[in-house]
Amino acid sequence: MHNTKSDITKNILAGSLKKLLKEKALNKISIKDIVSDSGLNRQTFYYHFNDIYDLLDWIFKTEFLSIFNNYEGERLWQEGLKEFLYYIEENRVLCQNVIGHLGHDTMIQAFNNDISNLVIKAIDKISEGYDIAENYRTQLIQYFTISFSSIIEQWTMGRITQTIDELVEFLDVIIKDQMRGTELRLTKK
Repeated sequence: MHNTKSDITKNILAGSLKKLLKEKALNKISIKDIVSDSGLNRQTFYYHFNDIYDLLDWIFKTEFLSIFNNYEGERLWQEGLKEFLYYIEENRVLCQNVIGHLGHDTMIQAFNNDISNLVIKAIDKISEGYDIAENYRTQLIQYFTISFSSIIEQWTMGRITQTIDELVEFLDVIIKDQMRGTELRLTKK
């Protein structure tokens, strides 16, 4: 797939914001700073984004959370989650800066949709062939989405010090253990 002119421009603006976030806090960055660094103008910025937060959201959706789209089933956890965490590790200062400025709730909201989609894929794959009540499935999705989002946020901030491999293995064991317990209570279709 080739990049459109719009995508190229958005990537230039995103690169400038990411560069600036390594140097200073989000609340200290202006659109003027971004366009000055990128060599573009304000009108171009506003053609593509409403504000800095809109640009930040685009960065998360295109770079950060789209990583999971390339994986299915068990590979989603074992490879997709690792790639996701490597992205965070490579951009840790940027991610910490965003979490520090936007706060826990905003970061959790940013993670929730994509983490929820990740959890849905994993639970559906693991529970294939079992008669699982929709309300229980919904509760599992909510539980794992909130749990994993919080764990990833804490790891990003350095409060959880496991390596990427250790963290992925831990999360993998948690969901598999939960689903094994679920399997014991469920009947095959």
